[in-house]
This record gives sequence, C-alpha cells and structure tokens, in this order.
Amino acid sequence: MGTANDKAYTAYKDWIVEHNWDVFGTLNFKPKLKPNIDVAQKQWSSVWNKLDQLIYGRTGVSNGMRVERFVFTQFGSQNDNPHIHFLAKSPINTKDFCVNLNALWKTEFPAAAAPVCNEILPLIHDESAAKYSLHEYWRNNSETFNAQLSHLSEKHAQVRTDAVDRLKRSSKQLWRIQAELAFPNHNRLAKARFKQHVAKPHYNKRQVP
Repeated sequence: MGTANDKAYTAYKDWIVEHNWDVFGTLNFKPKLKPNIDVAQKQWSSVWNKLDQLIYGRTGVSNGMRVERFVFTQFGSQNDNPHIHFLAKSPINTKDFCVNLNALWKTEFPAAAAPVCNEILPLIHDESAAKYSLHEYWRNNSETFNAQLSHLSEKHAQVRTDAVDRLKRSSKQLWRIQAELAFPNHNRLAKARFKQHVAKPHYNKRQVP
C-alpha cells in the first residue's frame, strides 16, 4: 500500500492531466545569470500578462480572459536555477503560440534565455508532462505549483482577430527568427526523448503535427 504522500502525488498528477492541455513549455534564464525568486516571479508574471493582453486585449484581461495554464516553479538540483514549466491551452494556432511566446520571453527581459535554450512545444503526452512538471514535488510538495501564475477560465474567452500579428510585432525579429529555427529541432529532440525514456504501449499518446 502506498504512503499518503504517494497518494497525494498521484491525485495531484491526475488533476493536472484532466484539463486537456495542448502545449508544454519551459522558460529559463541565461546560464549563470539567475535572479532571486522575487525578481523571477515578477518577470514570469509580466510575460504572461503581456501574452494575455496581446491575445485578448486589455479589456478582455480585465474581464478575466487569460490563456489557461498551470505553471510550476522549480529550482534545479543545486537550488540555484529558478525556471518554470507550464502546461497551457493554446487559444491560437499551436505553433504560433509556441514560437511567439518563446520570442516574447527573450524580447521582454535581457536576463531571459535565448529561444534555443527554452522549449515550448505541442504536448506529446499529458501524463509524462505532468510528471515532469512535478519532478521537484518531493522537495517542495505542492508548493511547486505556482498559483499566482496559473489560470483556469470559467467563461468563453474571445481571442482578438489580430492576436497572432500582435504577438509577432511585440517581439524582436532576431528572437522570433531564432525561435522559428529552434522549434523543429526542439520538437524532434522532445519526440526522441519521449520515445526512448517514456513511451509505454498502454499510454494514449497525442499526435504532434
């Protein structure tokens, strides 16, 4: 029989999976340029707010319209590498969402990692992504879940018709090009990792375009 912690972890993982996400991503800072957690939290919050406003407009955001996401804060094996993993529901074309969020993160903050060092992709397998999001759970328990950055909608959110164009205009061309170039390689590597380490015959895998 499992321990109470094992049961709590399983319930937590199942709760994450049940929301039918279609994007899994990581936002990093530059190597050796690690802000303290308060600064990092402000920057993560800022980029999510910027993304929400570009997609839904300021009026939409003020009415509670935001990209649905679960965000998890982690610190790495040496506890000196603040970064976030997230699962999200893309309200626009999935690739456009992934590429432009990657470019926007670097555009907004000099301390952000370059697009090649982040990984934002269509979800390959929801349970595996949930487990990866929780891989520091045993150190931090449920505190790995960043409630301040996470959001679930209770109403239909109307996406701006020019959302993708607004996203593209809001990031520097250099970072957008790098994000475009990084996307297929990240996708290939992620699929290879999944196939080598995670895939099991009884899992229901999602197809990635």
